[in-house]
Amino acid sequence: EEILPEPLLGAIRGRAAGYDLNNTFFFEDLEELTAAGYLKLFVPASDGGLGLGLEAAAQCQRRLATAAPATALAINMHLVWTGVAHVLAARGDHSLDFVLQETARGEIYAFGNSEAGNDS
Repeated sequence: EEILPEPLLGAIRGRAAGYDLNNTFFFEDLEELTAAGYLKLFVPASDGGLGLGLEAAAQCQRRLATAAPATALAINMHLVWTGVAHVLAARGDHSLDFVLQETARGEIYAFGNSEAGNDS
């Protein structure tokens, strides 16, 4: 509740149906989640992040998904990469530390993929 307080979730929840209906990008949600530090869930606290682990980040994502599933899915594209960087660093592999460092400075990571046979 500290990371995703009810007023923030309420605002996100209030926009979700409109984003879905109009098939629009979640600009306001992204802006507010960024301002709240949400995209820095895996960034160490010493670097200005929230310093969470996988379990706590998953709890946050479940909470976000109760308000706006599509927003949670989109944010998860960023959290996949920052989560991988976090896990690797915790295991002594610092090859993706730049991901956490750049995230601390506001970078957003994402990726696109598709299922085999999907020509879209």
